[in-house]
Amino acid sequence: MDSEKTSLCKQAVIVSREGMGSGDHELGLILLRKYLTSDLERDERAERYVFYNGGVKAALLDAEVKSLLKQLEERGALVIFCGTCLDYFGLSTSHDIGRNGCMGDVRESMAMERVDYL
Repeated sequence: MDSEKTSLCKQAVIVSREGMGSGDHELGLILLRKYLTSDLERDERAERYVFYNGGVKAALLDAEVKSLLKQLEERGALVIFCGTCLDYFGLSTSHDIGRNGCMGDVRESMAMERVDYL
């Protein structure tokens, strides 16, 4: 049963927007917060959470999203931010969670077997 559960768990969550989905910005942030909270509550976190493009802004400029990511990281998840995106948005020095990554990290995550794209 444990191996069955492991195979169903996502390996990566990739966030490329300033929230979840398209449309209303604030609703997108609410949905992203709920998604991350759900991962924490059910203890079904991904191995890694990868943020690029507008996703880095959602992760670092929204205090609640940032707090949720910190909790996921404390439970063993890897949190990766696209270094090019951080530089572009002027956020390179504004985080105390996760690590700076590169396009190789994004590509590697996209190639994983079980990925959720938000």
